[in-house]
Parts: sequence; structure tokens; C-alpha cells
Amino acid sequence: CVVYSENEYWKSWEILGAAVLGTYLRWFLASYLNKKDGFPAGTLISNGVACLGVGLASTMLNSRWKQVVIMDGLCGSLSTMSSFVHELHMADTDRAYLYGGLSILLNQAVLAAILTAYL
Repeated sequence: CVVYSENEYWKSWEILGAAVLGTYLRWFLASYLNKKDGFPAGTLISNGVACLGVGLASTMLNSRWKQVVIMDGLCGSLSTMSSFVHELHMADTDRAYLYGGLSILLNQAVLAAILTAYL
């Protein structure tokens, strides 16, 4: 049995609250921007915003606890590997390569720009 202090107890609720917010934001983006036979823009934007959040939180926040809440809670649930892989699997080969390559390159470029600006 693990005993947590009252401060640690509330910290876990902060992460959970941020994760719920990220989950609903991801659902909203996917619901309104993903089309049945179109490009999955909602997931692409969701993953891009999560990458942006991780980059900004890791470089601009001086509190490790705030970094954990933003990066693990909010951005961890906002980014979605399962939807990304599912959409790659459901797309035809050409569209899967386009979507997968665009997603990886775009997110790497966002993170590189943030880290370069920070240096």
C-alpha cells in the first residue's frame, strides 16, 4: 500500500484534469475536421498542437511540475498514436505515405523551430 501526502494527491488530480481537457480537445478536432473519405486533418492538427505544447513547455516553463502537467497530462492525451496508426491503416497506400510523412515532418519542424529559437 502506497501512502501519498495530501500535496501529491492533488497533483495527480491536476494531471488527470489536464488529460481530460486534452482528450476532449482531441475528440473535438477529430469530430469536426476529420472527414470519412478525406484527409484526417483533425488528428494532424491535434498531434501538431501537442508537439508544440511539449516544445514550449520543455523550454519555457521553469517548474518541473508544470512541465509534467502540460507535457504528460494535456499533450499526452492530445497527441494520439492509436488514431494516427488507425488512419494510416485505413488509407490507401499513397495517401498513407503522404499523411504519415507530412505528420512526421511537420511535427519535427515545429519542435526544431522551438528548440532553435530557444537556443
